[in-house]
Amino acid sequence: MLRLPFEVLTHIFSYLIKPDLLHCQLTNKSWYEASVELLYSTATINTGAKSFRFVRTISNSSRLGCYVRIINTESLFKMNHDYGLWDEHDLLSTLIQQCPNLLQLHSWDQDFSFWTQIADTATQGQLCRLQSLPRPKSINLECYIDAVLLFKPTLTSLLIQDEWFSFGPDLNRLKSYKTLLDQIKEFNNLQHIEIRCQSDKKLNYFDRLIEDCPNLKKLQITLSPSGEQRTLLEPEMIINPRPDIREFRCNWRTIDTERQLEYFRQKFPNLQRLSILFNSKGKINEATTYCSCNAVIEFLRYVISVPKFKVHLLLRNQDLADVWTSLINVNDRFRDVTIDYCFLFQYSDEVNLYIETKSSRIYFVLTENDFELPHIRFFSEIGSMIRSLTLDNMEDFVLSVNQRTRLYNTANSVDWIFQIIQLCPSLEELTISIPSDEILSSYQMFQLTQVRKLSVINMTNSLESIRLLQYMSLNLPNIRQLHLSYSRYQYKISGAVTVFMPYTCLDLLTWTNVPPKYRNSFEVYIRLNTDKGLNFYLGNKSGLFSINEQCYNAVELFQFDITCRSVKELVVIDTEKNPLDNLKLVF
Repeated sequence: MLRLPFEVLTHIFSYLIKPDLLHCQLTNKSWYEASVELLYSTATINTGAKSFRFVRTISNSSRLGCYVRIINTESLFKMNHDYGLWDEHDLLSTLIQQCPNLLQLHSWDQDFSFWTQIADTATQGQLCRLQSLPRPKSINLECYIDAVLLFKPTLTSLLIQDEWFSFGPDLNRLKSYKTLLDQIKEFNNLQHIEIRCQSDKKLNYFDRLIEDCPNLKKLQITLSPSGEQRTLLEPEMIINPRPDIREFRCNWRTIDTERQLEYFRQKFPNLQRLSILFNSKGKINEATTYCSCNAVIEFLRYVISVPKFKVHLLLRNQDLADVWTSLINVNDRFRDVTIDYCFLFQYSDEVNLYIETKSSRIYFVLTENDFELPHIRFFSEIGSMIRSLTLDNMEDFVLSVNQRTRLYNTANSVDWIFQIIQLCPSLEELTISIPSDEILSSYQMFQLTQVRKLSVINMTNSLESIRLLQYMSLNLPNIRQLHLSYSRYQYKISGAVTVFMPYTCLDLLTWTNVPPKYRNSFEVYIRLNTDKGLNFYLGNKSGLFSINEQCYNAVELFQFDITCRSVKELVVIDTEKNPLDNLKLVF
């Protein structure tokens, strides 16, 4: 390795942590050169002590300062809000004088003196490779823009923000912004623009700005309502596609009309990353789209063609089945459905749809005047197409439905969960999160023979949980994998953990969440009642050993009481340990 090229050494050393890099420096000259650049290229300064040590080190060796590329002081100023920390150890002066190759300077809400010093630095030809500047405070936007204009030959990232993003309306009232936009073509290396302003304009309003930046690769637009009356009349325009733009982020207010969705699809035909979220501060009630069902379907087909995407939107409940069916027809993974609930006091006929690269989630909206759960229509229409179903965060759902609502009795029984299951005859995998105080009020009989995998989250060692498993065993006769995850509040388990599946033949049974008092020994005592009879076992890292009933009853350690037709393997998972330390027992 001593004769490896410098580039190869650098690549290898990039996988090492800092203590290892320090050891590499002591080997020979070539290893020193390859490791020292990695060691000092990026520095995070989050305390005054680190600031002092950094300044001392760089000041004593100007050669080390030449390796510095990225400085991050965000945590330092977020915690202290003391802008005098720049001067206390001459940190900013040291960066300017000793770090000529600095590319990125990350900080937090800097004051007027900081921006004045940065502007003076550009005037004197220092930090001439700087590619990005910190995000400014609202009161210092003029200073920020002055600095930006001085660094325009090298900047690759730019923020365009309304002076009063949180309170006031107009981006264009600042003369300095007009100057910035007039000179935007002169930013020859600009690759990333972030726009944050209060405006009722739409995405195509920024078309000229996009076209004036030929090297643009990433665009982020966040619009907040200005209080002006909205207009949905949008002029026709010629769209020049930009396949070179690879990443786009915005909120729904930017593109919430059909014409904007069409503009978006034509303007950015080659995106690699896409993020479209609700409006600022999570106000999902302001995120309603002014689009037909067909327009939303066409747009979502475009979305899922992007390699990495994250899109949150509101749909009318009546459109959900049609939209989801179209997604299933394009990508089979949408046969895997996760549903959740949120509660609103006012009337709402909408559903929140979260579609991401590797997962999707439907949030049904509950109101205090609902007569039936809003998922009924959805599962009645497309339940036959669903392959995997996850009912998540049911604890929060039950807590949100108080006694004044018409759904109170329904929410406090698990019967409604079984109603959903019956509407999905092709179901193969089922995951449910059971609230701790749910009851099984009736024994509805149904047979779903396709279900092979059942996961139950938030289990307790209560009688209701035991009855629930028995009910599942009766109605899902072909389960082969059973995964049980006990509630994090159930560390004090009284008696043996009971798994009662008398009609089930299991290939795999997993149990997650080991109580802390059992983690050191990590031995389990098992009472297993199957078609072959009653047997008792001791299981640990060494294997599985037969014991007698007296030995099982004599100990007060980690015990299982398992009843099923047969079981091949038991895996006990401790989430606090390495997965390699899971206890695997084969019967």
